Amino acid sequence: MQRRKLSWILVLILLGDLGSAARAQEAATPPAAVPDNAEPSGQDPWTAASQTPDAATLRQRAWERFEAGQADQALDLLTEAIARFPDDASNYWLRSEILGDLKRDDAAIADLRRITELKPEFADAWGNLSWHLILQGDFAAAQTASQRAVDLAPDDFTWNLNLGHAYLLQGDRETAHGWYEKMIPLIPDEDSLETGPLADFDLFIERGWQVEASQEERAWVETASLADLTEKQRIQEQYRLADEAWAQGEELRQAERFLEAAEAYLRSAEAERASGRPRMLDLAAELNQAAVMYQQIARYGEAKPLFREALAIRQQALPEGHPDIAGSLNDLAVLLKTTGHYTEAELLFREALAIRQQALPEGHPDIAVSLNNLAVLLYTSGRYGEAEPFYREALAIRKHILPEAHPDIAQSFNNLAWLLQATSRYGEAESLYREALAVYKKALPEGHPDIANSLDSLATLLNTTGRYGEAEPLYREALAIVRKSLPEGHPDIAKSLNNLAGLLDTTGRYAEAESLYREALAIVRMSLPEEHPDIAACLNNLAVLLETTGRTAEAEPLYREALAIRQQALAEGHPDIANSLNNLAGLLATTGRTAEAEPLYREVLAIVRKSLPEGHPYIATSLNNLAVLLRTTGRPGEAEPLYREALAIRQQALPEGHPDIANSLNNLAW
Repeated sequence: MQRRKLSWILVLILLGDLGSAARAQEAATPPAAVPDNAEPSGQDPWTAASQTPDAATLRQRAWERFEAGQADQALDLLTEAIARFPDDASNYWLRSEILGDLKRDDAAIADLRRITELKPEFADAWGNLSWHLILQGDFAAAQTASQRAVDLAPDDFTWNLNLGHAYLLQGDRETAHGWYEKMIPLIPDEDSLETGPLADFDLFIERGWQVEASQEERAWVETASLADLTEKQRIQEQYRLADEAWAQGEELRQAERFLEAAEAYLRSAEAERASGRPRMLDLAAELNQAAVMYQQIARYGEAKPLFREALAIRQQALPEGHPDIAGSLNDLAVLLKTTGHYTEAELLFREALAIRQQALPEGHPDIAVSLNNLAVLLYTSGRYGEAEPFYREALAIRKHILPEAHPDIAQSFNNLAWLLQATSRYGEAESLYREALAVYKKALPEGHPDIANSLDSLATLLNTTGRYGEAEPLYREALAIVRKSLPEGHPDIAKSLNNLAGLLDTTGRYAEAESLYREALAIVRMSLPEEHPDIAACLNNLAVLLETTGRTAEAEPLYREALAIRQQALAEGHPDIANSLNNLAGLLATTGRTAEAEPLYREVLAIVRKSLPEGHPYIATSLNNLAVLLRTTGRPGEAEPLYREALAIRQQALPEGHPDIANSLNNLAW
């Protein structure tokens, strides 16, 4: 019979949770208490506490009597409970269940009507009432009760079914069929089909109610439901495959097997789509993770469309301003920043930050992440004045919400220090680098790779300020850590090798530097894709050393290969492309090929003028390089305004007494 049966969990007081739709069978456990404030289906309507302990005790005893086959005594106890607690809907609910099992439909209907008066939003009371009215042949009243149940619980297949029955048994087969169609996708399994609609139709046929219509609807419902359940099983199998591939992707990601991880995540997305009913937010996560993995190995062209698709899905599936949309915006912006698309990246970083500031509580860690990422973009673009307050705000948030020795605080110290170093505030930068290193050493186990990165950062500052003797042992310590803590051939080992080699190169120890540069290049060629920008960096560094030691013929192909990689991997106008063009132009000029060098220098100047803020020191460097070539080729009139512009920029951007200012003054005086 199509009414709701619910179970009690018997403890000191009556407990329960909402069960799935079930046909009425002989009860094995007592129905749960009706909640104080019944809610529509979709929310848990069962409370942990009954109205009073006395009412609960009476219901407990009544149920025990009923289980023992003493139905009359059970009803007497419930009648007593109702007399003492006339507004306790749970007493009527249990009595209606027992009366229903005893096929005393009239009495059950009376109790259910009383429940609908006490708890008018309790869908199950209306649904059970509709079934008892059907059994009594009062199909019009059953229609009204069923409609109320469906209004309160539209996704409950039981009440949709009862409403269809009410129309069918009144002779309105067309309307009934429409409700059966709505009911079919809601049937959870074959058992529910057998004990629900099919058993109901058999009962109607047995009673002689709309026999032909019941027979035909039964056949149609059975066929359609089995087809729907088969399709659900197929979909569930695709979900299983998607979940399995996702788990594989997670394992591979943790093992840093990024290409294999990307392929696993894409298999997960493929299975998701093959279901025909993809779980859209899961699909977005699968695509996003695949994109992150491709980004890890610099396959940016494959990563970008996946990031964009994941973002589009989240924007469609989630409410405007949802934090997960900010996450997708951030991920795409990181890729765009990496590939030099700074304008679009900045827009996305700012949008992500705005969403997080609106959606999350003040001082949330994700707000700090967005502030930091926007600051990194501004720093990379040379907009140091704009970047600094964002770095400082991110640091302030992290200091406020995180333990004193947290790695994220160290990261903020380190990032701010890089900016201070870039603006020649070396004393402040050094203090922050040392503070970052102290935090990392306190927060992380000895020999952790992040400690090596922190050592590298401090050493780079010392190297920049000419304190080579202090920098070298830090570089060597960092290299020793990554050699020990990371697998052989890891790209981070190449970074440490490059840093130490740079110091050795600067201090004239070219043979040792060359050996380290070549080892670094071998590592990145082995561990990274051919077009990875880190390979270009290693090629460039080795080429600089070769040129410095007079081996220009060996250096030139390395410069050209580095340039080709950067032009392939990075956005047009990326500063690293300008760097490669500048280095190649310098070699060409040095070897007397000034006609080839000049257009490269001019291209460099065009790039830095476009990509960097007005007055950036790199613009001065580019102006100076082109001016030197013009003077060397007998065009001092063209060179002089470039020298003067370079000097003006340096005097404005650099601290008094900076060597580059002296260089510009010397060039003008020469």
